[in-house]
Amino acid sequence: MQEPVARHYDSQGLRLNWWDWGNETAPPLLLVHGGLDHGRNWDWIARGLRDQYRVIAFDLRGHGESEWAKASSYPVPDFVVDVVEFLRQMKIDRVKIIGHSMGGAISLLLAGIYPEYVERLIAIEGLRIFSPPATPMHVTMRNWIEQIHANRAPRRMKSFEDALARFREAHPKRTEEQVLHLTKHGLRDNGDGTFSWKYDNGIRLRAPYRISFEQSAAIWNRIECPTLLVGGGASGRPNPAENGWVQHFRHAEVRTFPDGGHWVQHDYPDEIIALARTFLKG
Repeated sequence: MQEPVARHYDSQGLRLNWWDWGNETAPPLLLVHGGLDHGRNWDWIARGLRDQYRVIAFDLRGHGESEWAKASSYPVPDFVVDVVEFLRQMKIDRVKIIGHSMGGAISLLLAGIYPEYVERLIAIEGLRIFSPPATPMHVTMRNWIEQIHANRAPRRMKSFEDALARFREAHPKRTEEQVLHLTKHGLRDNGDGTFSWKYDNGIRLRAPYRISFEQSAAIWNRIECPTLLVGGGASGRPNPAENGWVQHFRHAEVRTFPDGGHWVQHDYPDEIIALARTFLKG
């Protein structure tokens, strides 16, 4: 099966990895994964679209083969900076994007802050807002600082089979092929017989400064490109067609997969590929 090539670029002092699926003369398509994930979870989608696009799948900072942040946490705006830096270094003026979960939120921010960069956008389960906490700021800051000082060492699993079992239990809807593939590419060999997930546990920290819903909605309203908001009806995430959030977009439509979970692209890979082929082409 077609395999991507690992390539790197630098952003804010970090060496970041991206997966190049070839087809260099085709229009670029960015795939932006969610939190605690990695770029290789897009492999099924990438293989289905690489004949039309130069597919580029990021390992975001703190994920996959990319370096971990040297600071205390991972605010979403830093991820946006990394994507902008990639586009500028690669001299990409216009791009199509598919983002999932946190990657969807990153992509929506990018499209609203730099609408001239984004030609078409699919955000899968990307509309979850972490509003600023209601607690007094001194309490919020103290809790954040104490979390930073807590043990952030990665969990060590006794064997690859142990990791497989943990992944299978956490994602019961995944096929055995998906479980094996995602576990293999999501693990780091510690060299002592144990394995750990590749992501930095610091990603779980919630920074005390957050973008409010009102600020997010104002950015969404600046998005000029056609936007497709995809959701899983069984994910528990908000449906923008039902709660009114879609009204904050100029050119957005909603597509919901009723039985889909949070990883819609894993539940319905063939359908997402077909949907992307039609929507991204325009």
